[in-house]
Amino acid sequence: MLALVCGVWLGMSEGALRAQQPTAQPAGQASDADTIEQPSPAVVRRAELDTFMVPGKDGELIKFFDFPYEELLELYRIKHELGQRGAQPRYSVQQLDVSGESSESHATLRVKLTVLLSTDRWVKVPLGLSGALPRGLSSQDAEGEQFLHFDKATEAYVIWLRGVPKQQRTLTIDVFVPLVRLGNVTVLRLDTPRAVTSRWTLNVGMADAVARASEGTTIASTITTDDGRTVFTLLGGGGPTELAWRRADQQATGVPAVLEASGTILTRIDGRSVGSEARLTVRSFGGSFDHFR
Repeated sequence: MLALVCGVWLGMSEGALRAQQPTAQPAGQASDADTIEQPSPAVVRRAELDTFMVPGKDGELIKFFDFPYEELLELYRIKHELGQRGAQPRYSVQQLDVSGESSESHATLRVKLTVLLSTDRWVKVPLGLSGALPRGLSSQDAEGEQFLHFDKATEAYVIWLRGVPKQQRTLTIDVFVPLVRLGNVTVLRLDTPRAVTSRWTLNVGMADAVARASEGTTIASTITTDDGRTVFTLLGGGGPTELAWRRADQQATGVPAVLEASGTILTRIDGRSVGSEARLTVRSFGGSFDHFR
């Protein structure tokens, strides 16, 4: 019985093998394999699409505009803060020059900035100038664009400007700054950009004046003009800067500290907890102070 089964299996195997062998083709007749068209190498072709669709946050398809890949990649890096560490700044304020004169109630100043650009795109340069009244922005540069704007978020002025990389833009802003009187002391306060080098020159309307400047600012020279006015030259400065002056033959009137506080509160909600962070800025409009409550 075992021999019979093996013989049948062998016979079937030989028949199956003979069935799988290709049959001979008559001379001159092409085989089916020869007539099958071989695939051509893959060729990448641009799809001429009029509409691009991208998935939205909820999975729905949204029409997308034609956008260069490099700019799309740059926006992605900005959003995810990729490559930001050690990156070259888009601008640098190289020089700040403030000059002008004062009257009984206000100071008329000319603020001159030298800004070095490292990009050909629009950049935003914070100016500050809180409490001041700008009277115009000008530039003598042959190339470039600029405009002055009041930023409601920071309640301060900014300059938007554009040029070419490695170009130094020179900008001039005329400002009107109200003065503060504290007894017999006149005080000028102005918030300006921080620069690599800063210089202030102020002609005050009194003779034989003495002055003090805010921290970080040095009174480099005091000159009396032929018409009896005093000119102070300051080095440093930038950010909130203050200059106070009085006549040399008068004692500074003791003025109690009058404080002004402003702040922002940042609240983070992540679904499981709520956290808040408060930042408070306190300024004195009178005498100095070392604590408050």
